[in-house]
Amino acid sequence: MAKAESSFRRINGGPQEALRRIDTGARNGLLAQARVVYNEWKRQMAAHKGGFTTGAFATGMAVGRITIGPITAAGRFGEYSIQVGTDRLYHLFWELGHMNIFTRRYERVETLRPAVEDTRVEQAAAFTRQFRAAVGD
Repeated sequence: MAKAESSFRRINGGPQEALRRIDTGARNGLLAQARVVYNEWKRQMAAHKGGFTTGAFATGMAVGRITIGPITAAGRFGEYSIQVGTDRLYHLFWELGHMNIFTRRYERVETLRPAVEDTRVEQAAAFTRQFRAAVGD
């Protein structure tokens, strides 16, 4: 009696393809979500003359230094993080507040926090669009 050969047919790529699509969707969605924050932060900076009272720090260089970092794995499958930020320290001083040596007052002009909070719905929609595009409906 001949040994029966069994073959497993992978529909739509099987579980490995499904996991790959989920992983791609999570990465693409996170990047789309970061782009929403990035764009809104730049709009916030432009609307507030760079987010600062005199506008002296509102140069194209300050706004141009807002970046989106690379996607990094946070440990387990599907857990990723991404940073939207800047390497300009004075952005931090204005966002958190500081004693301004010129005006001799405590000053704080937030631009990042409103950019994140005001776009929560848009961020979720951007993530969902990219995730669905990668995974499929």
